[in-house]
Amino acid sequence: MPLDTRLLEIVDLSRMELEATVPATAVAGLPVGLSFFGRAWSEPALLRLAADFEQRTRARREPQFLPSGPSPEGPPAAPLR
Repeated sequence: MPLDTRLLEIVDLSRMELEATVPATAVAGLPVGLSFFGRAWSEPALLRLAADFEQRTRARREPQFLPSGPSPEGPPAAPLR
């Protein structure tokens, strides 16, 4: 599966730091990502590293839409009329 390049983002505009996040594992059924950081103009190397990690680990899983539990804040408020 190819790397989702939409996950490449600029972290700090003043220093042009870049970040790419890929799936790494799951803990208690929740996904955990791994972030790769790079300097300005390092996009090719950053994307190669992230894509290589993603291909070797095959950690990406299809999302599971599980039923929600009760909210700690209680039931949602009634809509205003």
